[in-house]
Amino acid sequence: MPLFDDTSKNIILNFKQQHGYDSNDYVGISRLIPPFTPKQIRHFWTNRLDPRLDHSCLDKEEEDYTVTWIENRVLNGPINWGELINDIQQRFDKLRPKNKIKNFWYSRLRRRRSGQLIPTAYWHNSTVPHTLQPKPDPPQFNEPPRMNPIYPI
Repeated sequence: MPLFDDTSKNIILNFKQQHGYDSNDYVGISRLIPPFTPKQIRHFWTNRLDPRLDHSCLDKEEEDYTVTWIENRVLNGPINWGELINDIQQRFDKLRPKNKIKNFWYSRLRRRRSGQLIPTAYWHNSTVPHTLQPKPDPPQFNEPPRMNPIYPI
């Protein structure tokens, strides 16, 4: 069941159309739909409802740009996701949801840490299969485990 129903979505859209898409009066909107906090409304607007958002999959250039951008800045402290979103919008003329970029980065990081990340050069090459090596079978024991008491009875 979705958190925001159609009535709530319409209230948010109408408010944003009247006050401008860049207004961030989420407290005012939360007064119109009391069950939601300003933070919930802002998160929903910036990741799902804003009509300017491009929800399509990231293309290879955007992925490469994101990886390079983060790797060049990650040593300077926490990642400024808002700055990255603005840079992507200026470079590719697409406004991306923050969650889409963050999910791409953290899933890539998780795959790299687990050793499942296919090198970028091979990722978009159709001649290379996109399958990963299967995990080895767990060890098989010939005998059931025995309890070895520390003190004899």
